[in-house]
Amino acid sequence: MKFEDKTIDGATFFSISNNVGMEFVFSDLGAALYQIYIDGKTMLIGDEDLRGWMKTKSYFGKIIGRTAGRIRNGDLFYEGKHYALETNEGTSTLHGGPSGYGFKKFDHHIEKTDDGEYFNVVFSVNSPDGDGGYPGNVATKITYRIYNDELRFDIYFESESDRDTPLSLTSHCYFNLGGYKNVSNHSLYVRSSLTTKYDEHLIPLGFETIPADLDFRKLTPLEERLDAPKLMNHTGGIDHAFMLDERKKPKEVDVHLESPEYTLDMHTDFPSVVVYADNCPTLGRMMNTGYPEERHSGIAIEPEYVVGDYKSMTVKKDKPQRNFIEYHFGRKTK
Repeated sequence: MKFEDKTIDGATFFSISNNVGMEFVFSDLGAALYQIYIDGKTMLIGDEDLRGWMKTKSYFGKIIGRTAGRIRNGDLFYEGKHYALETNEGTSTLHGGPSGYGFKKFDHHIEKTDDGEYFNVVFSVNSPDGDGGYPGNVATKITYRIYNDELRFDIYFESESDRDTPLSLTSHCYFNLGGYKNVSNHSLYVRSSLTTKYDEHLIPLGFETIPADLDFRKLTPLEERLDAPKLMNHTGGIDHAFMLDERKKPKEVDVHLESPEYTLDMHTDFPSVVVYADNCPTLGRMMNTGYPEERHSGIAIEPEYVVGDYKSMTVKKDKPQRNFIEYHFGRKTK
């Protein structure tokens, strides 16, 4: 599969390939990773219709912020002040609101190394003071590092602000390793023994010991958990934040996902990861996998700061905030 580069309604889509059978399709809208192909097979889901993808509130593959997650009534209480944020999900602010990073055009360029080990796709954007209601002028750089001879890429997040401000960015990719109708044939591991409790509006109420239906500390077939009755009364399925346990060794895997054909290991320095199993799809819209969207067409895995923990996610004035996510793919031997 070779994606044809194009510009639609001002948004640019372009593809880059490495030496081992991976093709990456990016967009400057939302500094997004629209699709990944390995051996011509899709690894992500998103609207097949690019105009639909640009407008969707599902955030397929986009960078989200300024703050990932939900803020009740758009009320940001930060350092003794109240900021009225734009709302976009009922009375709540979701993923930075309607002016969030997922709907912004980013500048971009490509950097290549002399030895050819990897190259960087670099996106940048400035978010002015008061943007969406948030304080501070924030300059953000998102770097996708593509390795030429590995089934791997990394994302590096770097932001600076002229005043202290909360910032929690992440990538909102929905994975489906091989382009199946849904991810019921996938298995998941998450290195976590704590998960978030929520109110009826999905506003987090703090962490609790992980219940059995959300315990992925052993590799677990998703088919057993996607529609667990105890979850259905709560969020309609898996849509939870997991606090990552302390590492016992430096490169311990944080999240592992696998399908019958492919594997994905994730490493990050973010303290938590949100997992969302596409519980509320737009039924019937065609995905870029070639299948219409249905429940659990993909699974979003979003390393991020703990929602509401503004102290830990604060960008200090003139001190950059830096985070990373590593994605290591593999082919399963047959």
